[in-house]
Amino acid sequence: MTEASAPPPAAGPWRRLARRLIYQRAPWLRLYRDRLELPDGRVVEDYHRLETPDYVVVAAETEAGALLGLRQYRQGVGGICLCLPGGMIDPGETPEAAAARELREETGYTAGLLRPLHQVVTFANLYGATAHLFHATGCRKVAEPASGDLEVAELVLLDRAALDGAIRDGEIKVASNLLAAALLLAGY
Repeated sequence: MTEASAPPPAAGPWRRLARRLIYQRAPWLRLYRDRLELPDGRVVEDYHRLETPDYVVVAAETEAGALLGLRQYRQGVGGICLCLPGGMIDPGETPEAAAARELREETGYTAGLLRPLHQVVTFANLYGATAHLFHATGCRKVAEPASGDLEVAELVLLDRAALDGAIRDGEIKVASNLLAAALLLAGY
C-alpha cells in the first residue's frame, strides 16, 4: 500500500500587474491580455481574460405550475434547443430587474415572486460572464412576447416530467440553462 501525498494548500489570489485591451466589440465582447503574479512569485506574461456581459436565466413557473420554456435556434449551439427565458443585464440594471424584464419580453409573463437561485461564472480560467439564475413562481401572462432582437422562439409549457425528459434527452444545450433547470427540479 502506498501513502498518498497531502494535497497542496489552496493558493491565494493572483495579482494583476498589467492589463492591455486586445479586442473590443461593445457591448458584446472584450478580450484582455494580463500580466499576473502568482502567489509563489512566478509571473505569467501572457494570460488572457475574456469578458462578455453578465446575464440572467429564469426558471419560471406559471400559477398553475407549468414551466416556461423557449424552443429556439441558437447560433452558438448551431441548432434548435430548449432554453429558459433570459438575457443580458443592461448597464445600470440589477440582475433582479433584468430577470423580470427578460421574462416579460421573451414570454409575455410576469412573476408573482422572483428569487435568486445561484450565480455561476461561465469559464473558470477565462472568466466570460456571471450568469445570475432565478426562480420565478406565480407567473401569469400579461402580454404577447416581444423580445425585439434576433431571436425567434416558440413558447412551450412543460410539466416537471417533461423538463426532466428534456434534460435527459439533451434538448437543453446551454450550460446555465441546464443548471437552472436542474436546480429547479432538485428543489432549490
